Amino acid sequence: MIKFARFTAAIVVAALIVFGLLTVVSPILAAPPDSPPAPGTVSVAFARTFLDTKILTSTGAVAITTTNSPLTVQGVNYALVGNWYQADAYIFSDEGDANSILTVTYESSADGLNWAVPDATAYSATFTADGTKMFQFPVSGLYMRYSLAYTGNMTVTLKVVLKDSAGP
Repeated sequence: MIKFARFTAAIVVAALIVFGLLTVVSPILAAPPDSPPAPGTVSVAFARTFLDTKILTSTGAVAITTTNSPLTVQGVNYALVGNWYQADAYIFSDEGDANSILTVTYESSADGLNWAVPDATAYSATFTADGTKMFQFPVSGLYMRYSLAYTGNMTVTLKVVLKDSAGP
């Protein structure tokens, strides 16, 4: 009877040791993914303000301005987005008069100096009245900025949520 009890105790201890090793070693041996997580499985999201409540004024002709690049906040260049997979741009606009028009368009760059518009139709938003709009797009290039074409008077805020995968 004593031999059976010692045998059972030894099996229980051995099982606990094996289980303990598996819980410690398996995360260490797990390989990082070769590609972004599957759609809908966003694990990291980060919000950045590209334009913080700015008053835009134009009389007559269309005026164009862009958000800063580099956009350095506390030593971090917010415009450097090469490690991100998708972006959601949120634009808040308060049109100052009935004739105000604002179009916000995403631009990307490989070097932060030369800019391209990947798809002006899909990656932009146009306002003719107060409101909030959002457009979603895959991040391209290493840097991003936004072009704002406008007439009239308005107040604009632009925030972007960067994600490590294409999620909801």
